[in-house]
Amino acid sequence: MNSNMGEINRLNLTSCKLDVSQSKTSNYYFENLSSISYKEEEGWGFENVEKKENVISAIYIHKVHSYYYIWDETLQAKDKRFVEVVKEIQFIMDFEKHLLIVVGKNQDMNAIKQGLRKVFWNHFIYDDLTMLPFDFLNLFVSENLLDAILEVTINDFEYKKQMIGKYIVKRIKFDNTGAFLNKAKESIENMKFALSFKGKNLEVVAKTKGRLSCQTKKGDLYDFMLFIKDKIY
Repeated sequence: MNSNMGEINRLNLTSCKLDVSQSKTSNYYFENLSSISYKEEEGWGFENVEKKENVISAIYIHKVHSYYYIWDETLQAKDKRFVEVVKEIQFIMDFEKHLLIVVGKNQDMNAIKQGLRKVFWNHFIYDDLTMLPFDFLNLFVSENLLDAILEVTINDFEYKKQMIGKYIVKRIKFDNTGAFLNKAKESIENMKFALSFKGKNLEVVAKTKGRLSCQTKKGDLYDFMLFIKDKIY
């Protein structure tokens, strides 16, 4: 996750609740994941499996089918070419907080669930997080990280029964709008923040179901991921 100074480092985090339906310890899952390394002929496996207390971190490696287009001069048309791409997805399983956190988007979360299902079949039960974008705002304020609210997207916004729809707000002063945002929190689709975290300036977008997108021009974002892991619910 390291980045050179001046480069923009981006990180997407997708999280969900993780409950175990079997009477197995985290050590059982660690040992099983550690024993299934990536094999080219099978097209999937796990690498860099580590365990600290009740937290397992690993990388899921799997082949995905993709395609690209080239221009066929003879046919004077686009020609679709299929390729296999080996993709790596980092994830964390916290058995104490009952969390699964994936470095990626929804499709990466689905890939992790499929990979775990191959090994453990029906051991895990997944559910959405209850944390709203407004809850992230309260978190960042309480931790003294918030520099500014850059943007808020509100669904089903209504103004005097004359305008109804999605409303995007920019240049927000939290001191004057906090009560309004709290009232509208169930309808907020996402919130974009400017944060200061351990000497880094971060731009973070909090979305529904505990999804985060963040970027910085200084250093990596691993510490921020661990910070979020201990705060989300």
